[in-house]
Amino acid sequence: LREAQGLFRQLGSVRARVDVARLMRKRGLAVPRHRKQGAGLSATEVRVANLVTEGLTNRQIAGVLRVSEKTVEGYLTRLFAKTGYRSRVQLTTARLGGALVLAS
Repeated sequence: LREAQGLFRQLGSVRARVDVARLMRKRGLAVPRHRKQGAGLSATEVRVANLVTEGLTNRQIAGVLRVSEKTVEGYLTRLFAKTGYRSRVQLTTARLGGALVLAS
C-alpha cells in the first residue's frame, strides 16, 4: 500500500491517494507524509542529495563532506523522511526526472 501511495503521488492522482490512505488507516498502517519538494532541507542535505544523484557511495560522500559514513547515513535517513522517497534510486529518479528540485 505504501508503494501504491507513492506511485499515485507521482502520478498526481489525488482521489486514488485518498482512497489508499483511507485503506492504510483502516489496516492500522501509518500513512506516509509527503512534504513539498525540497521543503525544509538543510544545505548539507541538499548537497548529499546532489552527491547521491552523481552516483557517489556513502563512503565517497563522507570523504567529500569530511564526516563519518554514519553521519552520511543520518543525513540520508532525514532526507528520505523529508522527501517521502524510500531509496537512493527513487531520490535520483525524482531528481533527474524533475520531480524533486533542489537548490544547488
